[in-house]
Amino acid sequence: MTTKIFFDFDDVLFNTQKFKEDLVDCFDSLGVKRIVHDETYQQARARAGVFNYQFDLHLSLLEERGYNVGQVRRSVMDFLALSHLYVFDDVVKCFADLKSQGYEIYIVSFGTLGWQDIKIAHSGISECVQEVVTGEIDKGIEIATRSTDKDIVWFVDDRVDYLEQVKCHVPAVRALLMKRPEGRFDDMSRDYCEVSSINEVSGIIGRAIKEISQ
Repeated sequence: MTTKIFFDFDDVLFNTQKFKEDLVDCFDSLGVKRIVHDETYQQARARAGVFNYQFDLHLSLLEERGYNVGQVRRSVMDFLALSHLYVFDDVVKCFADLKSQGYEIYIVSFGTLGWQDIKIAHSGISECVQEVVTGEIDKGIEIATRSTDKDIVWFVDDRVDYLEQVKCHVPAVRALLMKRPEGRFDDMSRDYCEVSSINEVSGIIGRAIKEISQ
């Protein structure tokens, strides 16, 4: 019997709100004012047709407006290399503690390849986990294919719809709703236990494992 813990990335392990604010400042330093950034950002999301950020599409829209997208790309890639600065303070130590107890840790994150995977890689925490799964994925399917009925499966996300998506594929999953003060979403549900830090997650899992083993 293996305990497997699956974490979402944005707003769970990573301060995405602060990251996005600083990213807009990065664009601004290159002459792409906030109003232009926001307009083209929303256009890129609308054209992509998914709840996702398409960086290359965003660049093409800026290029249509006459911006030097080569310079923008280089600067944004340099900014992405600083992603480790946006990992929440409790993550690395808690991951080390969880791993020391023999638990398997996974990151399952919806996002565009060429953006989300780069962000996670530069966060530095991919080295602490069993596997990173990202892309335009169904989290429920991905978790189901990485677990069995004999495993104790936990899933932590800040979105209720993703918790329910996983529940459909892995009915026995123990799901926790992350509600960090810095998070961008404020989903509400009486069906899931709410947590506000990875420390809380670690404590809940530790207590549950003790109860199971008694």
